Amino acid sequence: MNFLEGLPVTQQFGLIQKQWDQHDHLVVKSPTGSGKSIGLPSIMVMRGLVNGQVLVVQPRRIAARLLAKKVAEVFGCEVGKEVGYQVKFEDQTSSSTKLIYLTDGVLMRKLMDDPTLSRIGLVIFDEFHERSLQSDFSLALVRKLYLCQRPSLRCVVMSATIDLDRVQKYLPNCGKVSLSTRSFPVRIEHRALKTREKIWNQVAEELKKIHSHMPGNILVFMDGASEIIKTVRAVLEKPFSSDFEVLPLFGEMSLSDQDRVIGLSGKRKIIVSTNIAETSLTIDGVRLVIDLGTAKKASFDPLRGINVLLSQPVSKSSADQRAGRAGRISHGYCLRLWSLSEHQTRNEFEIPEVQRVDLSEIYLNLISIGESPDSIHWFDEWPGKSRAKAYDTLLSLRAITRDGMVSSHGQELSKIPLHPKLSNALWCARNQNCLSAFAILLSFLEQRSPVDSSKLVNFAYLPKDKCDSWIEQSDLHALFNGYEKARKVDFVSDECKELGLHGLRFREAEKNAERLCKLLGCRFQFQFPSNFNFLKVLIECFPEKIFRIKNRGTGIYESFDGLKMHLSLIHI
Repeated sequence: MNFLEGLPVTQQFGLIQKQWDQHDHLVVKSPTGSGKSIGLPSIMVMRGLVNGQVLVVQPRRIAARLLAKKVAEVFGCEVGKEVGYQVKFEDQTSSSTKLIYLTDGVLMRKLMDDPTLSRIGLVIFDEFHERSLQSDFSLALVRKLYLCQRPSLRCVVMSATIDLDRVQKYLPNCGKVSLSTRSFPVRIEHRALKTREKIWNQVAEELKKIHSHMPGNILVFMDGASEIIKTVRAVLEKPFSSDFEVLPLFGEMSLSDQDRVIGLSGKRKIIVSTNIAETSLTIDGVRLVIDLGTAKKASFDPLRGINVLLSQPVSKSSADQRAGRAGRISHGYCLRLWSLSEHQTRNEFEIPEVQRVDLSEIYLNLISIGESPDSIHWFDEWPGKSRAKAYDTLLSLRAITRDGMVSSHGQELSKIPLHPKLSNALWCARNQNCLSAFAILLSFLEQRSPVDSSKLVNFAYLPKDKCDSWIEQSDLHALFNGYEKARKVDFVSDECKELGLHGLRFREAEKNAERLCKLLGCRFQFQFPSNFNFLKVLIECFPEKIFRIKNRGTGIYESFDGLKMHLSLIHI
């Protein structure tokens, strides 16, 4: 309880209480580091201000897990008792759980499985400024549910950077609160990266220059796990690193490794993180920040025809939040690795996902529960072209009828938490008796490669006189063969590493594949797929991805619609 008492949100909770007593919903603007993600939900539950369970929606799995763990400590209980979390394919809750941290994707699934949220009394949308498509979807449905069926269902929208008036106007009978917290000035410098030098080496050099500017921990923002690991290695090669504990922070890490990052240490820390450290998680003692200024954001990739994570510049507001991490305990310093002139051209706020991603999955989820885009009042309306494209995609998959109604096939596809094209491919794979192989292939593609590219040739391609299928002359063989080798050593990290494999990634891929197979009513039982059956699935489900060779010498291929690509081959 002493921990809660020291939080700014606790000290100013009277402002929240007053608005809570007068309104059904709230929008709260509270600076990073004020303790809103932990303090506000905890106090709501402890003071009995909510009838029913409280859901706290987070944009990332790592935040949901770590916040639940911290709040469980505050409550003096184990995770899964009074406090728990739910993320993709992982449920740490029980019948006694009152406070649940969950991702926006899980909330979307809850609304599909239980459209009235029958046990829920309050939904808190944390870090709403990130504006994920799932969060917008869920907020719109919660709003309609309140107006039409559940007048007792209440909602809180929170962020450090939020348009209070706009959210208040969107939610009926909504109060607004702006909290404050003590912060110290942060000196900001801009320094553009050198184009011909590896980013991680440049970051290591900058750390060498600034680590003695002032005491305290150092937080480095990168945009992906691969870049983070390379940066950590580059820093550890520098002599000054012996004075620091140098740690990565990204979503794939184990819970114990995540705890180590935010826990106490006898040394100063250099933490190299994705944008997870920008908002939900607070890392104590940070005085210096180096910001690469980019983040992986969901965007539609026209080449692959699905939503993917692409590295893009962060907005000015996100950059300000990152810099603010250095001003929590004393004056700080932030080095931005982009020019001031470039900074001035950046967006003020993040562009909502609804304006940059494919809407097929959300469209299908809506109509599968009897709604339609027209029946919902959105915080940001769907772009007309994106909506039309989603309709055409679902129609081509036979997921909907021409009048926009969900088909029986579409109803089945909506149960699988993937883009409808990928869900459809899984169904085809089941019919061709290669579901397990296709499920684990999709699981490989969802994460970083589980095969060390430098050792790819060790188990990738076979000599032509020793292979009798196209699979054995493709990257698929590297992945499937690598998986079998990792499985034989029970995914043990050290043994896998010697083979050029990442045991943890293979294990996670297997778990994901098992869950996908279960959703289709099958058991995961991997075996190398039939050449004919696997080809049939790929051709039927992804005909637009078929390319023909144009020039064998240069490895140039061309699709039927004129798109050209270059394929590098490994010869043995």
